[in-house]
Amino acid sequence: MPDGKLPSNPYRPPEAQLPSGTPEEEGPVMTDGMLAHRREIDRKKREWKREQEFLREESSEGWTRVWKTVAVVLVVIGLAYLYWRMQSAYQDRWPMGYVWLVMVVALGAGITWLLWFTSKSDL
Repeated sequence: MPDGKLPSNPYRPPEAQLPSGTPEEEGPVMTDGMLAHRREIDRKKREWKREQEFLREESSEGWTRVWKTVAVVLVVIGLAYLYWRMQSAYQDRWPMGYVWLVMVVALGAGITWLLWFTSKSDL
């Protein structure tokens, strides 16, 4: 290679190279088998990416379910503790304002849950 350029086809000896501008130098030759193989590889890559996205989404949904369950359990424990504190302070003689407050909060929570549950889109 006296001019310092690399040959376009490394499998062909330099003296057998075609002159510049010939169709072979414009791009690699792809046979039908090579194209089919490339399509198969691309299809497998797309399937793998789709599967990874599905697994990521499923994992995210699982963690959301866990955190919601933990939140509900903590709210129930907090309400039980509050009831226990009130009961230990007043026994069976709660002040009337507290009784009304508990009834209003319970009724409001029930109505709110009912409205939320009936407006869910996955029913």
